[in-house]
Amino acid sequence: MVMILRAYPTVFDFINDKLPFLSEMFRDGEPFPSMFPNTYGFFVAMAFLLAALVLRQELKRREELKLLIGHPREIVVGTGPNWTQLLINGAISFFFGYKIIGAFTNMDQASIDQMAYLQSSEGSLLGGILAMALSIFPAYRKAKKEELPKPERRWVDYMPHEQIGEMVVIAAIFGILGAKIFDFLQPDRIQDFFQNMGDLLSNPALFVSGLTVYGGLIFGGLAILIFAYRRKIHIAHLFDALGLSFLLAQGIGRLGCHFSGDGDWGIVNLNPRPSWIPESWWSNTYAHNVINAGEPISGCTGQYCYELSAGVYPTSIYEFFLFLGGFLMLFFLRKKLTHKPGILFAGFLIFAGVERFLIEGIRVTSTASTLGLSQAQIISIGMILGGMGLIMYKYKSNLLSYTSLMKDGDK
Repeated sequence: MVMILRAYPTVFDFINDKLPFLSEMFRDGEPFPSMFPNTYGFFVAMAFLLAALVLRQELKRREELKLLIGHPREIVVGTGPNWTQLLINGAISFFFGYKIIGAFTNMDQASIDQMAYLQSSEGSLLGGILAMALSIFPAYRKAKKEELPKPERRWVDYMPHEQIGEMVVIAAIFGILGAKIFDFLQPDRIQDFFQNMGDLLSNPALFVSGLTVYGGLIFGGLAILIFAYRRKIHIAHLFDALGLSFLLAQGIGRLGCHFSGDGDWGIVNLNPRPSWIPESWWSNTYAHNVINAGEPISGCTGQYCYELSAGVYPTSIYEFFLFLGGFLMLFFLRKKLTHKPGILFAGFLIFAGVERFLIEGIRVTSTASTLGLSQAQIISIGMILGGMGLIMYKYKSNLLSYTSLMKDGDK
Protein backbone atom coordinates (compact mmCIF):
# COMPACT_ATOMS: atom_id res chain seq x y z
CA MET A 1 0.00 0.00 0.00
CA VAL A 2 2.94 2.31 -0.57
CA MET A 3 1.06 3.97 -3.42
CA ILE A 4 -1.12 5.93 -1.02
CA LEU A 5 1.64 6.91 1.41
CA ARG A 6 1.96 10.31 -0.27
CA ALA A 7 -0.47 12.66 -2.00
CA TYR A 8 -0.81 13.13 -5.73
CA PRO A 9 -2.24 16.58 -6.56
CA THR A 10 -2.65 15.64 -10.25
CA VAL A 11 -3.12 12.36 -12.09
CA PHE A 12 0.17 13.08 -13.85
CA ASP A 13 1.94 13.16 -10.47
CA PHE A 14 0.79 9.59 -9.91
CA ILE A 15 1.93 8.51 -13.38
CA ASN A 16 5.25 10.30 -12.94
CA ASP A 17 5.80 8.58 -9.59
CA LYS A 18 4.60 5.08 -10.43
CA LEU A 19 5.12 4.93 -14.21
CA PRO A 20 8.21 7.12 -14.79
CA PHE A 21 9.02 5.43 -18.10
CA LEU A 22 5.74 6.73 -19.51
CA SER A 23 6.22 10.31 -18.33
CA GLU A 24 9.82 10.34 -19.64
CA MET A 25 8.52 9.77 -23.16
CA PHE A 26 6.85 13.19 -23.10
CA ARG A 27 9.09 15.15 -20.79
CA ASP A 28 10.93 17.12 -23.49
CA GLY A 29 7.87 18.71 -25.06
CA GLU A 30 6.00 19.09 -21.75
CA PRO A 31 2.52 18.72 -23.28
CA PHE A 32 1.85 15.55 -21.34
CA PRO A 33 1.24 16.89 -17.79
CA SER A 34 -1.36 19.43 -18.92
CA MET A 35 -3.46 16.66 -20.47
CA PHE A 36 -4.33 15.25 -17.06
CA PRO A 37 -6.85 16.56 -14.50
CA ASN A 38 -6.20 17.25 -10.85
CA THR A 39 -6.71 14.14 -8.73
CA TYR A 40 -9.60 15.45 -6.67
CA GLY A 41 -11.50 16.53 -9.79
CA PHE A 42 -10.93 13.14 -11.41
CA PHE A 43 -12.41 11.24 -8.47
CA VAL A 44 -15.32 13.68 -8.12
CA ALA A 45 -16.12 13.16 -11.81
CA MET A 46 -15.98 9.39 -11.33
CA ALA A 47 -18.19 9.67 -8.26
CA PHE A 48 -20.86 11.60 -10.18
CA LEU A 49 -20.68 9.28 -13.17
CA LEU A 50 -20.92 5.99 -11.27
CA ALA A 51 -23.56 7.30 -8.86
CA ALA A 52 -25.67 8.53 -11.78
CA LEU A 53 -25.40 5.11 -13.45
CA VAL A 54 -26.50 3.34 -10.26
CA LEU A 55 -29.37 5.81 -9.79
CA ARG A 56 -30.51 5.39 -13.37
CA GLN A 57 -30.51 1.60 -13.24
CA GLU A 58 -32.29 1.48 -9.89
CA LEU A 59 -34.99 3.88 -11.07
CA LYS A 60 -35.46 1.88 -14.29
CA ARG A 61 -35.74 -1.34 -12.29
CA ARG A 62 -38.52 0.14 -10.16
CA GLU A 63 -40.20 1.56 -13.26
CA GLU A 64 -40.27 -1.91 -14.82
CA LEU A 65 -41.99 -3.17 -11.67
CA LYS A 66 -44.58 -0.38 -12.12
CA LEU A 67 -43.58 1.11 -8.77
CA LEU A 68 -42.58 4.38 -10.42
CA ILE A 69 -44.68 6.01 -13.10
CA GLY A 70 -43.98 8.79 -15.55
CA HIS A 71 -45.04 12.41 -15.46
CA PRO A 72 -47.43 13.02 -18.38
CA ARG A 73 -46.65 15.95 -20.59
CA GLU A 74 -47.76 17.15 -23.99
CA ILE A 75 -45.14 17.49 -26.68
CA VAL A 76 -45.10 18.35 -30.35
CA VAL A 77 -43.34 15.73 -32.46
CA GLY A 78 -42.19 15.77 -36.05
CA THR A 79 -41.30 19.49 -36.23
CA GLY A 80 -37.76 18.80 -37.37
CA PRO A 81 -34.65 20.54 -36.03
CA ASN A 82 -35.32 23.59 -33.84
CA TRP A 83 -32.26 25.71 -34.55
CA THR A 84 -32.98 28.19 -31.80
CA GLN A 85 -33.02 25.42 -29.18
CA LEU A 86 -30.05 23.67 -30.78
CA LEU A 87 -27.96 26.84 -30.71
CA ILE A 88 -28.92 27.62 -27.11
CA ASN A 89 -27.99 24.10 -26.00
CA GLY A 90 -24.85 24.30 -28.10
CA ALA A 91 -23.81 27.59 -26.50
CA ILE A 92 -24.35 26.15 -23.00
CA SER A 93 -22.42 23.00 -23.93
CA PHE A 94 -19.62 25.11 -25.41
CA PHE A 95 -19.26 27.04 -22.15
CA PHE A 96 -19.13 23.90 -20.02
CA GLY A 97 -16.72 22.19 -22.40
CA TYR A 98 -14.57 25.31 -22.63
CA LYS A 99 -14.32 25.62 -18.85
CA ILE A 100 -14.45 22.00 -17.63
CA ILE A 101 -12.04 20.55 -20.18
CA GLY A 102 -10.05 23.76 -19.82
CA ALA A 103 -9.81 23.11 -16.09
CA PHE A 104 -8.00 19.87 -16.90
CA THR A 105 -5.58 21.56 -19.30
CA ASN A 106 -5.15 24.68 -17.13
CA MET A 107 -4.98 22.80 -13.86
CA ASP A 108 -2.50 25.16 -12.17
CA GLN A 109 -4.84 28.15 -12.28
CA ALA A 110 -8.10 26.22 -11.90
CA SER A 111 -6.98 24.32 -8.78
CA ILE A 112 -5.69 27.43 -6.98
CA ASP A 113 -8.71 29.69 -7.44
CA GLN A 114 -11.74 28.06 -9.05
CA MET A 115 -13.89 31.20 -9.05
CA ALA A 116 -11.16 33.32 -10.60
CA TYR A 117 -10.74 30.66 -13.29
CA LEU A 118 -14.49 30.61 -14.02
CA GLN A 119 -14.56 34.38 -14.31
CA SER A 120 -11.50 34.52 -16.56
CA SER A 121 -11.30 33.99 -20.32
CA GLU A 122 -9.12 30.91 -19.83
CA GLY A 123 -10.38 27.60 -21.17
CA SER A 124 -10.07 25.00 -23.91
CA LEU A 125 -11.36 26.11 -27.31
CA LEU A 126 -11.10 22.55 -28.62
CA GLY A 127 -12.98 21.27 -25.58
CA GLY A 128 -15.74 23.83 -26.11
CA ILE A 129 -16.13 22.99 -29.80
CA LEU A 130 -16.16 19.25 -29.04
CA ALA A 131 -18.82 19.64 -26.33
CA MET A 132 -20.94 21.84 -28.62
CA ALA A 133 -20.66 19.32 -31.46
CA LEU A 134 -21.65 16.44 -29.19
CA SER A 135 -24.66 18.47 -28.10
CA ILE A 136 -25.87 19.71 -31.49
CA PHE A 137 -25.24 16.92 -34.02
CA PRO A 138 -26.94 13.97 -32.22
CA ALA A 139 -29.97 16.17 -31.44
CA TYR A 140 -30.08 17.40 -35.04
CA ARG A 141 -29.91 13.88 -36.49
CA LYS A 142 -32.61 12.63 -34.12
CA ALA A 143 -34.94 15.55 -34.93
CA LYS A 144 -34.34 15.11 -38.67
CA LYS A 145 -35.05 11.39 -38.45
CA GLU A 146 -38.32 11.96 -36.55
CA GLU A 147 -39.49 14.85 -38.75
CA LEU A 148 -43.06 14.38 -40.04
CA PRO A 149 -44.85 16.01 -43.00
CA LYS A 150 -47.33 17.39 -40.48
CA PRO A 151 -46.23 17.83 -36.82
CA GLU A 152 -48.43 16.12 -34.20
CA ARG A 153 -49.26 16.77 -30.56
CA ARG A 154 -48.84 13.77 -28.27
CA TRP A 155 -48.96 12.99 -24.59
CA VAL A 156 -45.92 11.06 -23.36
CA ASP A 157 -44.80 9.76 -19.97
CA TYR A 158 -41.65 11.51 -18.78
CA MET A 159 -40.15 8.71 -16.69
CA PRO A 160 -38.16 9.41 -13.50
CA HIS A 161 -34.90 8.02 -14.90
CA GLU A 162 -35.20 10.52 -17.77
CA GLN A 163 -35.30 13.38 -15.26
CA ILE A 164 -31.96 12.63 -13.59
CA GLY A 165 -30.28 15.52 -15.40
CA GLU A 166 -32.75 18.01 -13.92
CA MET A 167 -32.35 16.44 -10.48
CA VAL A 168 -28.56 16.74 -10.66
CA VAL A 169 -28.71 20.45 -11.58
CA ILE A 170 -31.25 21.23 -8.84
CA ALA A 171 -29.36 19.20 -6.22
CA ALA A 172 -26.05 20.81 -7.21
CA ILE A 173 -27.37 24.38 -6.94
CA PHE A 174 -29.16 23.93 -3.63
CA GLY A 175 -26.49 21.56 -2.35
CA ILE A 176 -23.75 24.18 -2.76
CA LEU A 177 -26.01 26.77 -1.14
CA GLY A 178 -26.76 24.50 1.82
CA ALA A 179 -23.15 23.43 2.18
CA LYS A 180 -22.04 27.03 2.43
CA ILE A 181 -24.79 27.97 4.89
CA PHE A 182 -23.90 25.08 7.18
CA ASP A 183 -20.23 25.95 6.86
CA PHE A 184 -20.99 29.45 8.18
CA LEU A 185 -23.22 28.02 10.93
CA GLN A 186 -20.29 26.21 12.55
CA PRO A 187 -19.68 27.71 16.01
CA ASP A 188 -16.26 29.10 15.15
CA ARG A 189 -17.48 30.81 11.96
CA ILE A 190 -20.85 32.37 12.79
CA GLN A 191 -19.23 35.59 14.05
CA ASP A 192 -17.00 35.77 10.97
CA PHE A 193 -20.05 35.39 8.74
CA PHE A 194 -21.80 38.45 10.11
CA GLN A 195 -18.60 40.46 10.22
CA ASN A 196 -17.67 39.62 6.63
CA MET A 197 -21.11 39.56 5.01
CA GLY A 198 -20.18 42.59 2.91
CA ASP A 199 -17.07 40.85 1.61
CA LEU A 200 -19.11 37.75 0.79
CA LEU A 201 -21.56 39.72 -1.33
CA SER A 202 -18.82 41.65 -3.13
CA ASN A 203 -16.55 38.65 -3.69
CA PRO A 204 -18.39 35.48 -4.82
CA ALA A 205 -15.13 33.53 -4.66
CA LEU A 206 -15.52 33.42 -0.88
CA PHE A 207 -18.81 31.62 -1.35
CA VAL A 208 -17.32 28.48 -2.86
CA SER A 209 -14.54 28.04 -0.32
CA GLY A 210 -15.35 25.89 2.67
CA LEU A 211 -18.31 23.59 2.20
CA THR A 212 -19.91 21.03 4.53
CA VAL A 213 -21.14 17.76 3.08
CA TYR A 214 -24.24 17.40 5.22
CA GLY A 215 -25.37 20.96 4.59
CA GLY A 216 -25.33 20.10 0.90
CA LEU A 217 -27.10 16.81 1.55
CA ILE A 218 -29.93 18.43 3.52
CA PHE A 219 -30.57 21.35 1.15
CA GLY A 220 -30.10 19.21 -1.95
CA GLY A 221 -32.42 16.56 -0.51
CA LEU A 222 -35.12 19.12 0.28
CA ALA A 223 -34.88 20.51 -3.25
CA ILE A 224 -35.26 17.03 -4.74
CA LEU A 225 -38.17 16.35 -2.36
CA ILE A 226 -40.04 19.38 -3.69
CA PHE A 227 -39.12 18.44 -7.26
CA ALA A 228 -40.44 14.89 -6.79
CA TYR A 229 -43.66 16.16 -5.20
CA ARG A 230 -44.34 18.53 -8.09
CA ARG A 231 -43.55 15.85 -10.70
CA LYS A 232 -45.65 13.27 -8.79
CA ILE A 233 -42.70 10.88 -8.45
CA HIS A 234 -43.10 8.34 -5.63
CA ILE A 235 -40.88 9.97 -3.02
CA ALA A 236 -40.01 6.87 -0.99
CA HIS A 237 -38.89 4.86 -4.03
CA LEU A 238 -36.91 7.81 -5.38
CA PHE A 239 -35.10 8.42 -2.10
CA ASP A 240 -34.33 4.71 -1.72
CA ALA A 241 -32.40 4.96 -5.01
CA LEU A 242 -30.83 8.29 -4.08
CA GLY A 243 -29.55 6.98 -0.73
CA LEU A 244 -27.88 4.07 -2.48
CA SER A 245 -26.21 6.37 -5.01
CA PHE A 246 -25.07 8.85 -2.37
CA LEU A 247 -23.15 6.17 -0.44
CA LEU A 248 -21.23 5.21 -3.58
CA ALA A 249 -20.54 8.83 -4.52
CA GLN A 250 -19.30 9.65 -1.04
CA GLY A 251 -16.96 6.68 -0.98
CA ILE A 252 -15.35 7.49 -4.32
CA GLY A 253 -15.20 11.18 -3.45
CA ARG A 254 -13.27 10.36 -0.29
CA LEU A 255 -10.60 8.70 -2.42
CA GLY A 256 -10.19 12.05 -4.14
CA CYS A 257 -9.75 13.71 -0.75
CA HIS A 258 -7.11 11.18 0.25
CA PHE A 259 -5.07 10.99 -2.93
CA SER A 260 -4.96 14.76 -3.39
CA GLY A 261 -4.37 15.57 0.29
CA ASP A 262 -7.03 18.27 0.44
CA GLY A 263 -6.95 18.70 4.23
CA ASP A 264 -9.79 16.29 4.94
CA TRP A 265 -7.69 14.16 7.26
CA GLY A 266 -7.63 13.15 10.92
CA ILE A 267 -5.88 14.27 14.06
CA VAL A 268 -2.22 13.53 14.76
CA ASN A 269 -1.63 9.82 15.33
CA LEU A 270 1.54 8.97 17.26
CA ASN A 271 0.27 5.60 18.52
CA PRO A 272 2.23 2.44 17.67
CA ARG A 273 1.07 0.88 14.41
CA PRO A 274 -0.42 -2.63 14.56
CA SER A 275 1.57 -4.95 12.30
CA TRP A 276 -1.45 -5.92 10.22
CA ILE A 277 -2.29 -2.35 9.19
CA PRO A 278 -0.32 -0.75 6.30
CA GLU A 279 1.64 2.31 7.35
CA SER A 280 -0.22 4.64 5.00
CA TRP A 281 -3.55 3.53 6.51
CA TRP A 282 -2.41 4.18 10.06
CA SER A 283 -0.48 7.44 10.00
CA ASN A 284 0.15 9.61 6.95
CA THR A 285 2.06 12.87 6.50
CA TYR A 286 0.43 13.62 3.12
CA ALA A 287 3.63 14.68 1.41
CA HIS A 288 2.99 16.88 -1.63
CA ASN A 289 -0.55 17.65 -0.48
CA VAL A 290 -2.59 19.93 -2.72
CA ILE A 291 -3.16 22.64 -0.07
CA ASN A 292 0.55 22.96 0.80
CA ALA A 293 -0.06 22.28 4.48
CA GLY A 294 2.77 21.54 6.89
CA GLU A 295 6.51 22.04 6.45
CA PRO A 296 8.58 22.39 3.24
CA ILE A 297 10.02 19.13 1.88
CA SER A 298 13.77 19.30 1.70
CA GLY A 299 15.10 19.22 -1.85
CA CYS A 300 11.65 19.42 -3.42
CA THR A 301 10.98 21.89 -6.21
CA GLY A 302 7.64 22.69 -7.77
CA GLN A 303 4.16 23.74 -6.70
CA TYR A 304 3.39 21.04 -4.10
CA CYS A 305 6.37 20.65 -1.79
CA TYR A 306 4.90 20.43 1.71
CA GLU A 307 4.10 17.64 4.13
CA LEU A 308 2.69 17.48 7.63
CA SER A 309 5.22 17.57 10.45
CA ALA A 310 3.51 14.62 12.16
CA GLY A 311 1.50 11.72 10.77
CA VAL A 312 -2.29 11.93 11.01
CA TYR A 313 -5.13 9.43 10.74
CA PRO A 314 -6.01 9.09 7.03
CA THR A 315 -9.73 9.31 7.76
CA SER A 316 -10.68 9.60 4.09
CA ILE A 317 -9.45 6.06 3.49
CA TYR A 318 -11.49 4.80 6.45
CA GLU A 319 -14.56 6.56 5.09
CA PHE A 320 -14.01 5.08 1.63
CA PHE A 321 -14.15 1.55 2.98
CA LEU A 322 -17.07 2.34 5.29
CA PHE A 323 -19.13 3.97 2.54
CA LEU A 324 -18.26 1.22 0.09
CA GLY A 325 -19.30 -1.39 2.65
CA GLY A 326 -22.55 0.44 3.31
CA PHE A 327 -23.26 0.71 -0.40
CA LEU A 328 -22.65 -3.00 -1.00
CA MET A 329 -24.81 -3.96 1.98
CA LEU A 330 -27.78 -1.88 0.81
CA PHE A 331 -27.20 -2.87 -2.82
CA PHE A 332 -27.66 -6.56 -2.00
CA LEU A 333 -30.69 -5.78 0.18
CA ARG A 334 -32.41 -3.51 -2.32
CA LYS A 335 -34.48 -6.21 -4.05
CA LYS A 336 -35.74 -7.65 -0.75
CA LEU A 337 -36.76 -4.16 0.37
CA THR A 338 -38.20 -2.99 -2.94
CA HIS A 339 -41.80 -3.42 -1.82
CA LYS A 340 -41.09 -1.68 1.49
CA PRO A 341 -40.28 1.78 0.13
CA GLY A 342 -38.47 4.05 2.53
CA ILE A 343 -36.70 1.30 4.49
CA LEU A 344 -33.64 1.39 2.23
CA PHE A 345 -33.40 5.15 2.65
CA ALA A 346 -33.80 4.74 6.41
CA GLY A 347 -30.89 2.31 6.33
CA PHE A 348 -28.84 4.91 4.47
CA LEU A 349 -29.64 7.56 7.09
CA ILE A 350 -28.66 5.29 9.97
CA PHE A 351 -25.48 4.02 8.32
CA ALA A 352 -24.29 7.45 7.15
CA GLY A 353 -25.08 8.94 10.57
CA VAL A 354 -23.20 6.27 12.52
CA GLU A 355 -20.26 6.42 10.10
CA ARG A 356 -19.82 10.17 10.37
CA PHE A 357 -20.41 10.30 14.13
CA LEU A 358 -17.64 7.76 14.72
CA ILE A 359 -15.14 9.20 12.23
CA GLU A 360 -15.53 12.69 13.67
CA GLY A 361 -13.84 11.43 16.84
CA ILE A 362 -10.47 11.26 15.05
CA ARG A 363 -11.05 13.86 12.35
CA VAL A 364 -9.81 17.45 12.20
CA THR A 365 -12.96 19.47 12.77
CA SER A 366 -14.44 22.33 14.75
CA THR A 367 -16.18 21.44 18.02
CA ALA A 368 -19.31 23.04 19.40
CA SER A 369 -18.64 24.53 22.82
CA THR A 370 -22.10 23.73 24.19
CA LEU A 371 -22.52 20.01 23.61
CA GLY A 372 -18.89 19.14 22.97
CA LEU A 373 -19.91 17.76 19.58
CA SER A 374 -19.07 18.88 16.08
CA GLN A 375 -21.77 20.13 13.76
CA ALA A 376 -21.47 16.92 11.74
CA GLN A 377 -21.97 14.78 14.86
CA ILE A 378 -25.11 16.70 15.82
CA ILE A 379 -26.48 16.22 12.30
CA SER A 380 -25.45 12.55 12.43
CA ILE A 381 -27.50 12.01 15.58
CA GLY A 382 -30.47 13.57 13.79
CA MET A 383 -29.94 11.24 10.82
CA ILE A 384 -29.77 8.17 13.04
CA LEU A 385 -32.93 9.13 14.92
CA GLY A 386 -34.64 10.04 11.65
CA GLY A 387 -33.75 6.68 10.11
CA MET A 388 -34.95 4.76 13.16
CA GLY A 389 -38.14 6.82 13.27
CA LEU A 390 -38.79 6.15 9.58
CA ILE A 391 -38.40 2.39 10.09
CA MET A 392 -40.76 2.45 13.06
CA TYR A 393 -43.28 4.53 11.10
CA LYS A 394 -43.14 2.19 8.11
CA TYR A 395 -43.56 -0.98 10.15
CA LYS A 396 -46.32 0.59 12.23
CA SER A 397 -48.16 1.55 9.03
CA ASN A 398 -47.73 -1.96 7.65
CA LEU A 399 -48.97 -3.45 10.93
CA LEU A 400 -52.05 -1.22 10.92
CA SER A 401 -52.77 -2.14 7.31
CA TYR A 402 -52.39 -5.84 8.10
CA THR A 403 -54.67 -5.53 11.13
CA SER A 404 -57.28 -3.71 9.07
CA LEU A 405 -57.21 -6.43 6.41
CA MET A 406 -57.63 -9.12 9.08
CA LYS A 407 -60.66 -7.36 10.52
CA ASP A 408 -62.20 -6.99 7.06
CA GLY A 409 -61.59 -10.69 6.50
CA ASP A 410 -63.37 -11.63 9.73
CA LYS A 411 -66.41 -9.71 8.61
